[in-house]
Amino acid sequence: MAVLEEQLRAEARYLTPRQVADILGVSAVTIRHWSLNGKMEFITTPGGHRRYLFTDIVSFAKSNGINIKEAGSDKLKILIVDDDCLIVDYLKELISYSFDPVVIDTASNGFEAGEKVYTFIPDIILMDIRMPGIDGLEVCKRVKQGKTSSHTRIIIMTAFTSAELKEQASLAGAEYFISKPIDKNVLLGAIRAIRANGANATNTDNKQTEGELII
Repeated sequence: MAVLEEQLRAEARYLTPRQVADILGVSAVTIRHWSLNGKMEFITTPGGHRRYLFTDIVSFAKSNGINIKEAGSDKLKILIVDDDCLIVDYLKELISYSFDPVVIDTASNGFEAGEKVYTFIPDIILMDIRMPGIDGLEVCKRVKQGKTSSHTRIIIMTAFTSAELKEQASLAGAEYFISKPIDKNVLLGAIRAIRANGANATNTDNKQTEGELII
């Protein structure tokens, strides 16, 4: 924390929305929502751009239970939520091979997922919709409404791809909607986009057009 604070103060007194998003581990879209809803302090430049004091960001993070990330100090943590053990095993192998360092945990239903959001504290959740008990959309809503979990990024995975369901997923707080059977290039592209550029990332690879950005 001290190292990060010294670096930011040396570079700039005010931070851009993208810098704030990277520090808090959320998307730029989330920063915009928090700002416009009055949850986060900011100033507006003569050019109409929002800027944030680092001290205000630290206070915001502490009051909302968000851990500020030190550059290079954290591992990517992914929670896979699906009741199909074959899909879970496949995703674990795929993600472990594709990302390093990465820590993976799994849940087979909505209740278990809800518990692990607070015990495992994932950066990204890969969420199936149709599961026993609480369905994936309801879990998604609860994660996004949670005081300490609202920053968690969610990718929906489902065999049901209606426009209505995509709208429901977006309203629940998911960022990507990926159809089953899962194309590994689509899924990995979505994870990389979230890591590198947040929800504002655009897919330039035509193979990834089914991995729909829904925010």
